[in-house]
Amino acid sequence: MDNRSRAILIAVAILAAGLAVASAIWDGHYLLLSAVAMTLAMAPLFVRFERRRLEPREIAMLAALAAVAALGRIAFAPLPSFKPTSFVVIVAALVFGSEAGFIVGAVAALASNLFSAKARGRPGRCSPGAWSAPRRDGCAIRAS
Repeated sequence: MDNRSRAILIAVAILAAGLAVASAIWDGHYLLLSAVAMTLAMAPLFVRFERRRLEPREIAMLAALAAVAALGRIAFAPLPSFKPTSFVVIVAALVFGSEAGFIVGAVAALASNLFSAKARGRPGRCSPGAWSAPRRDGCAIRAS
């Protein structure tokens, strides 16, 4: 990425963050602020994952794990305190690393939110970064 495109990207991020903060302060609308905050929080992990050298086998395995995690979230939604998605994300982070665990959790959250009517239009509730702690825990287990 050259300096000009990096400067444009930073300018757009600052503009979006400024608009979100202004909207939250003056109008009390926090939807834009939460969407911008989530995007800014997740962007470095997505960029780091994209810059890594990946084999097609690993991409297919991560997609399959994300699909299993999303199906587990949808199928077991009526049962309280039973989260198979967290297990899948922890195992993905343990086996493939922190970026892979984040990608599995983010894709699983986004895919399963397509099926749940309560999550549409609420980025704060359906954050793909919600499985950051299981990803972190999986990486801590891997490091020890």
